[in-house]
Amino acid sequence: METYKDLLAEKAKLESALAFKKALIRQDVEGLKDQFIPVSHAFTTIVQFFAPDKKNPLVSAGVNFAGDVLLKKFILARTGWLTKLIVPYFVKNYSTHVINKNLNKNGTNFLHKLGDRLKGENKNTRTLVTEL
Repeated sequence: METYKDLLAEKAKLESALAFKKALIRQDVEGLKDQFIPVSHAFTTIVQFFAPDKKNPLVSAGVNFAGDVLLKKFILARTGWLTKLIVPYFVKNYSTHVINKNLNKNGTNFLHKLGDRLKGENKNTRTLVTEL
């Protein structure tokens, strides 16, 4: 490099190489993210076995009651005390996640439709009463 123009040309060359390397690193990071998606799903599933979903306390209470009654009294009635202790814990935790996920998909729409229908029926009976 003998002139200022050579220095500017070298700078432009290095900046373009830097931009290319940054793009390459971004592609590599995206590839790693795609490769770790199954690991992320597996980790999420494992966490669901150890921690209950606390978004809806009514669902949690229902699952706990059903787990105690159905699992301990009927399904696991003739098993050992360790099985009666461990299996319901995992089943209740995982089932709260499954039920809340399905409830969010279908149940809220169902509950909203039911509420709208009940409100609609109340409005109709009120209009009938006022018309008579």
